[in-house]
Amino acid sequence: MISGNTKDTAWRAVTDNTGKAELWANFDGTADRQDSYRIVCGTETVRNPVMFANGINYISLRTDCDHSNVAEIAFVVDATGSMGDEIQYLQEELQDVIGGLSDKNKGVDLYLGAVFYRDKSDEYLTRHMGFRKDLPALTQFIRKQSAGGGGDYPEAVDDALTTALDSLHWDAGARAKILFLILDAPPHDEAKDRMRLLLIRAASMGIRIVPVVCSGIDKSTEYLMRSIALATNGSYVFLTDDSGVGDKHIKPTTDNFKVELLNDLLQRVISEMIFMLPCTDNERVEAPIISNNNTAKLVVYPNPSSGIINIKSTEKIKELFVADFTGKFLEKLNVSSKGQSLQVDLSRYPSGTYLIQYFTDDNKWSAGKVLLIK
Repeated sequence: MISGNTKDTAWRAVTDNTGKAELWANFDGTADRQDSYRIVCGTETVRNPVMFANGINYISLRTDCDHSNVAEIAFVVDATGSMGDEIQYLQEELQDVIGGLSDKNKGVDLYLGAVFYRDKSDEYLTRHMGFRKDLPALTQFIRKQSAGGGGDYPEAVDDALTTALDSLHWDAGARAKILFLILDAPPHDEAKDRMRLLLIRAASMGIRIVPVVCSGIDKSTEYLMRSIALATNGSYVFLTDDSGVGDKHIKPTTDNFKVELLNDLLQRVISEMIFMLPCTDNERVEAPIISNNNTAKLVVYPNPSSGIINIKSTEKIKELFVADFTGKFLEKLNVSSKGQSLQVDLSRYPSGTYLIQYFTDDNKWSAGKVLLIK
């Protein structure tokens, strides 16, 4: 994305496994709010892009369908004294998580790496193991780690991310690059500018950061971690008291959430981020659809569809959204009448699996799956 005023690059991102890239104008809050932008991808340019609230910007490129089989997963872990339970969980359960993930994603080559970090006055600042297609090597590396040091609340998160970006040797052509940031404390205040630059770098490399926040997190740190996930097209994950891991956890700022076993959650998030549609229809397989707390009934037809779909619900629709198969909203659709039957045109979306999510007048929500084939 290029600034119309300065002609400088305002944001650089890499499309994810669903073909989307998220671009953030004025990320640091210093640009002119009246600035205009252009989106450039390959040889194509969108000269007057719309903001997310007004729709999606589309660029179509003619290219060979050639999916990389490589998916890289890094675990960046706070190893200060309060993280003993979380490190023990990784030592005991990570092999089961990756093993289950491999069974569900045949044909994907998983490369694993890790960074453990403490703080500047501790025994060490960071320790890392670069990417390897070797689960036993990763589990052995993690089993050698222990919690210690720390003392003050903030930790060296910026040094950990620097090591992760510089020393793990990410594959530029990998189909997915995922960084789990497992922590219970924020970076130091003086690392603010460095953190901003690290997030910009991660986004430009296509590295999706998934914060996993543990006990001890306060509200300001929650909001910071949510921002990190948004900036890198990642996802925000939090432990609850149901986990039995660590001490008491704060209640997250969200309308509602479903408690999942951490093993299942990690496998689901990774599966959603590494899934790619096959190149031909005869190879087509189902996308991994997220679980939903459906409290209302929704019917979507025809399904599969080439574009136009009809939506019928048992209750009046208040808000309607199109989401990708991970549940991430792509567009809010206008609901002109609060009826129970609507028609929606998806023809401008690429082929794939989508969710039609909606809220009802009494704040119940539901989702229906639709396969778009063009």
